[in-house]
Amino acid sequence: MKNFVQNPDFMRTQPPLAEVLSDLSSGYTPANGVRFTKEQDLAISHIDGLTVVNSGAGVGKTLCLVAKLVEIQNVKPGARTLCLAFSRKAAIEIRDRAGSLEGVQVSTLHSLCFHLLRGNGYGNFTVITNQAITESVIRRLIGKADTTVDEVIGSLNNPNVTKKATIRVRERYLEYLTENRMLTFDTMQLFAVRLLTANTALRKRWCSSWEYILIDEAQDLDYNQLAIINMLKGSTKNICLFGDNRQSIFSFRGSVPDVINSFDKSATRFELTINHRSNAGIIGLANKVMEDYPALKCSKSQKGYSCPAYMIADNEADEANGIIEQIGNLHQQGSQYKDIAVLYRSGFAAKKVIELLLEKGMPFASRISDVLTIQQYPYSSIINLFHAILLNNDTRTIKSILSVMYMKANAINHIEELARDNGCTLLDAMKLMELPFFHQDYVDGMVDAMKSVKDKSPSEVVHALLNAGLRKYLGTANTMVVESFADELQEYGSLEQYLQHISEIRGMLDEMKKRTADTDDVIQGMSIHAAKGLEWDNVFLCGCYDGALPSNKDTADISEERRLLYTAITRAKEKLYISMPKVSTQSKEPNKICRFLLEALA
Repeated sequence: MKNFVQNPDFMRTQPPLAEVLSDLSSGYTPANGVRFTKEQDLAISHIDGLTVVNSGAGVGKTLCLVAKLVEIQNVKPGARTLCLAFSRKAAIEIRDRAGSLEGVQVSTLHSLCFHLLRGNGYGNFTVITNQAITESVIRRLIGKADTTVDEVIGSLNNPNVTKKATIRVRERYLEYLTENRMLTFDTMQLFAVRLLTANTALRKRWCSSWEYILIDEAQDLDYNQLAIINMLKGSTKNICLFGDNRQSIFSFRGSVPDVINSFDKSATRFELTINHRSNAGIIGLANKVMEDYPALKCSKSQKGYSCPAYMIADNEADEANGIIEQIGNLHQQGSQYKDIAVLYRSGFAAKKVIELLLEKGMPFASRISDVLTIQQYPYSSIINLFHAILLNNDTRTIKSILSVMYMKANAINHIEELARDNGCTLLDAMKLMELPFFHQDYVDGMVDAMKSVKDKSPSEVVHALLNAGLRKYLGTANTMVVESFADELQEYGSLEQYLQHISEIRGMLDEMKKRTADTDDVIQGMSIHAAKGLEWDNVFLCGCYDGALPSNKDTADISEERRLLYTAITRAKEKLYISMPKVSTQSKEPNKICRFLLEALA
């Protein structure tokens, strides 16, 4: 095992300190009791017209947005002002910071669309919040169509999709929701856009509800959201976008490329470049990663030059041990657990870290357990199939695999009846269902495969199920995930052994939840996507090698992968630790250091 070092053999230079330190001695101006930099003050005081505030990481974007809300109310008391936040959590934070301001409404675009729909024909629609239900419906609608669940969901926020099969399934899905009077989180905005487009009078009335509109995290606007913003722009010219193109990392949700720079060319633009979060060493690395963008400067309050530390471990287990050891050192030196975060591009990169945290009994946030694949699709479906192979006559177990068989949950009643009438197991009874021939062929193949692999290793079972038809059910992207999962399972000799491991993990997780129920002093672990907008004193970025970061998925946008690294780096305030294993158990090939790091540190 290797330890973290600040001068690894692949790091030749660090950015000179002078490149990132900023002189603020003459830049402060008092405003409403708060001292702002000159560039912040200029952006805050400009309230009329179309405005874009390009805000680098850690520059105090949310503070400036709230100050601008206050400034609008000071200049034009009672002005009807709408502030749109990216998430419910962000909306609450803005609302709390702004306090009680007359005429100000803080909301997410989803919430805004929901209330619009509720008042205009969708009042008795049921809101479906369970994503698993949504995905199950789409899978049934796909049938043998040449598309995937992810493609269909992605198309809901992207009108530029041209794949005919995807479009057909999307429209069938929307018809299904309408016929059954249902709304989902993914469709609220699309239904709102279609409603406003079709009803001119409603659009004019609704869009004229606000005099000023501020939009947070504008770089993440998807096509439906941008369509709504453009409708609003037709009623008021007082719209301000706050965002950072360097942190545009949600293309899989349909975000519009380069929306900050492409927004109305007549807009007045401001740059916020002085970072108040990270030390100069961290900012220097961030600038090197994103050299084509305006450089961040370090405020004098954050001067210091603690270089990021790096570790190239022999394997994932050694990488996890190195991270855990360093976390222990930080804790002994006075850092609280809540000031420490473990970030990753994919859950697989952090799996060993989480397992070791459990073994050591170190407190961490329960959400981090998602990377253990216990409840996460598609791993959960595989684990359910494992249970069904061993417990082929247990009602609860068989019910858990019905979606994989393209059956509704209530089909279990008919299956139980067939099993009783024919004296067979519930699994065998599936072959007695009266199904269309193509559906029956799939069910028969899956049941036969499940009956034949009971004594096989978990890895062999997965491949047998994929060959029996599961590959079509999962789609290309999820099949690749499951194939990698099969490689990981090679260390287990039997299904019983693996499921025992899962049971032990669940037990440790339950114990950890009890221990941490009444404290917030826990290590935070999450994907880089989830970490956006957050910050910690100490950040560990694991699995930083080509194939993990940047991702080797066919759908990965290489420029967005670079922005992901930038986003991860800029979460750190004082210390940043970057690590990778020499060899990954997924590929079994030697790993190459993340290309963006090599470029930045060459």
